[in-house]
Amino acid sequence: MMEQLPSGLTWAEITEKFATGDLSITLNYVNRRAKKSLRNNGETESRKLWRLFVQKFDGDQITTVFKKNIRFGEDNLLEQKASDKLVGQINNVIAQF
Repeated sequence: MMEQLPSGLTWAEITEKFATGDLSITLNYVNRRAKKSLRNNGETESRKLWRLFVQKFDGDQITTVFKKNIRFGEDNLLEQKASDKLVGQINNVIAQF
């Protein structure tokens, strides 16, 4: 069983803690399209966001147990401290396994 995460960690430190064990964490930096109502008016601007996935490896099966969009428009999320609210949500997922 994985230990609970303390608050005040950066995202890079959190991903290191998930390096061993049955759970893994993935952070992807993606483009997200504008809302359909804005696209209908001709606006094509997309925004950047981070997608957080916590997955469980069970033999040959991978199950996503938690996913969350993180609105942080910059590339350097790994250097930023994770919010206490998100760390609490991740700890709830860890407690289940």
